Amino acid sequence: MPDPAPAPPLPQAAPPTPPAAAWRDAPGLYPAFVTPPPPPAQSPRPPLFLFEGPIEQDYSHPLWHEHHNTVPSVRTDVRGRATPDGKETWEPAAGPHDTVRSFVVRLLRLIDLLAPHFGPRNTPLRWYAIPAAWGGLIERELKTFPNLIPLLNHPLDRLASGRRAPFANRGIAANRAWTSEFLEDFAAELKFRRLPTPLAIIITSENGVGDDFGGHFGNPDVGWVPEALADPRADDPDHTIDGERTFKAFFDQARTLDDQPIPEYDHSAGWSNPPGRSPKNAESSGRYRAAMELLWDYARDRALGSLVRRHFPGESRPLVGEYQSACDSHSSPVRLLPGIWRHHMNGRFRADLQVPDWYGSWPSKVDDVEFATAGPGVATRRNWLRSRPIAAAHALEPAQLERRLALEIAKDQAEQHARAAPHAPIAPYITMNDGTGVNDLIDYCRHCRSVGATAFNVFMPVTAGRELLDKWKSVVEAVSR
Repeated sequence: MPDPAPAPPLPQAAPPTPPAAAWRDAPGLYPAFVTPPPPPAQSPRPPLFLFEGPIEQDYSHPLWHEHHNTVPSVRTDVRGRATPDGKETWEPAAGPHDTVRSFVVRLLRLIDLLAPHFGPRNTPLRWYAIPAAWGGLIERELKTFPNLIPLLNHPLDRLASGRRAPFANRGIAANRAWTSEFLEDFAAELKFRRLPTPLAIIITSENGVGDDFGGHFGNPDVGWVPEALADPRADDPDHTIDGERTFKAFFDQARTLDDQPIPEYDHSAGWSNPPGRSPKNAESSGRYRAAMELLWDYARDRALGSLVRRHFPGESRPLVGEYQSACDSHSSPVRLLPGIWRHHMNGRFRADLQVPDWYGSWPSKVDDVEFATAGPGVATRRNWLRSRPIAAAHALEPAQLERRLALEIAKDQAEQHARAAPHAPIAPYITMNDGTGVNDLIDYCRHCRSVGATAFNVFMPVTAGRELLDKWKSVVEAVSR
């Protein structure tokens, strides 16, 4: 099936500028309080394409040996060991040394597979490391896998009821101890064997904070948020969510975009289960989720990023990033509307790479019928179309309209990340659904490169065949020019 032709450039609606108090009635986008800086300039170097995929694949394909900026990964699940030929197993890794051994044997396996296809046009091997399940939590596996150490929701950080909490001192300390031992052994082993240092260390969190709408339960509220606010750690300066603010301070400082207090949680909000997904609870849910995202970013930097900088000093230091996360996250005490600049953290944690995601499809599963009365701050199709009149500009079929709208939203979000922390380049994470065409991929990647992207993290399925490799070869060539 031929790839769909790219849609013509879309006209950009001028953002409305009504008084701040009238934002609820304003259509479409609403400017942020602080003027964002311009996006970073495009780098003259072609961006890296970091491919996460199986080690055993077709390395005879020119994608790998005709392009110096295509980089394969070595993914090792920290929970288990690898066999001498590089196969992953579910035999528990006893500690950091077992994980280092697994990385080395899998890297050697990758080198063996690539070696027959190296030629005079190739550059020396470059690779990046994925310590999968680092910082994650699968409760039933805690006793079986010693290397499974929760970063958030560590048993010793939980509330008195046993539920999760916005505190992570024990999780940070435990992961920091493991990571320090792992990186010291890893760096020494690579040096001893004269193996190249990874270009990047990208973690794939198994227990992130992106989908938590369960902070409140019942009426009266018996959720974890009220319990956390009543916990002595909530206002203890030794238990901050970002190195500066406590959980209670974040709650007290949070405001809506019109500088009003965050509305109280509405247990009677209709439609959703739990009610946290209702538009009526957009601010109240966003507030505690933002606190958790700040805590996640802070904890990750303390337990991984800062240690990579210590154990791999100098220009050859691997870059650190995390799929579906960024150094500014969604972690603002101010509510965001569709298209608003992400001005939250401004690179507080020295993230090397911001990794916003794009799945090649509509970014939300909400039904506009249920959100018919939602204000402009809710990211529905209706509100996005009010700010981007695509349908009026182009007589697109519904499927084409949705595809194009999804692409424009993804480009907007990537640019917001780039503006928010210009010193930390974006490296978008891309995993495609079946309908994503090459033209859309090229459009997205070119836009990201134009606002300073230095890399792309590409998920490759285990069944990646020659057709998919051909597809990505054409994308790499078009974006690298």
